[in-house]
Amino acid sequence: MHEEAEAQRLIVRMIGDFLRGLTSAQISSLASGGATIAVLPPGAKIAKSFDLADIQKTLSSFSTRLEGERFIKGLKLGKPDVYQLAKALGVEPGSKDTIAVLVDKIVGGTVGGRADSAAMRH
Repeated sequence: MHEEAEAQRLIVRMIGDFLRGLTSAQISSLASGGATIAVLPPGAKIAKSFDLADIQKTLSSFSTRLEGERFIKGLKLGKPDVYQLAKALGVEPGSKDTIAVLVDKIVGGTVGGRADSAAMRH
């Protein structure tokens, strides 16, 4: 019982240290329910978060596939994150698609259509 109480005190201290390190925006997001705190098992991979609206806006500003490809690769996302990004952008990812294939599908589904239309008009 004594060991459990000591572990709980340690955890409370760790949580306090964590909370003191947050910005006011992060605290507000937690308080409003816009963000959560998760307990993950050792070795768990953490997906990068991305601002979908910002990515959509940036992709819509590109006129070539190459610009879109460079942008997405520049995000340095792992395969699970690129897969989730594709789904969020309305692109149909395949479970066996490589990162390169996923990026190609994302670019084709966003920048590609506009680039193709512009090329046909000229």
